[in-house]
Amino acid sequence: MKTLKEFAGFEYVTVQIEKSSISIQDAALLESKLAKEIVQTRPLRGREVHFLRKQTGLSYVKLSQLFQNSFDPSTIAKWEKRVDERLSPANESLVRLYFAIFFGVKLKANPDELYPRNTAKEIRYAC
Repeated sequence: MKTLKEFAGFEYVTVQIEKSSISIQDAALLESKLAKEIVQTRPLRGREVHFLRKQTGLSYVKLSQLFQNSFDPSTIAKWEKRVDERLSPANESLVRLYFAIFFGVKLKANPDELYPRNTAKEIRYAC
């Protein structure tokens, strides 16, 4: 059994490979399903933004342009380099909305699950 972290950097998904090989088509379908699940229910950290951006085939510049240059391409690169840091709630909302529209999915999680209130543990956000 291999964790998906070995393939895409995610620690919360486990994939059991029973065949000796996997086709490119199967891998593409798996990645597409993962992207939709991330958009619908998972917090967006740098690694998720990177994965989603790569799934859509967008460069930093193209993604920036889709947000009408609200984010500089270097800001998007900075988010991705901070792999374990969540985006700020405002930035995360905009990024999540774009990818939800792109993948044609509805958000399943409620806002309290996606954007936790202050807890005893401080949450660091990448701005």
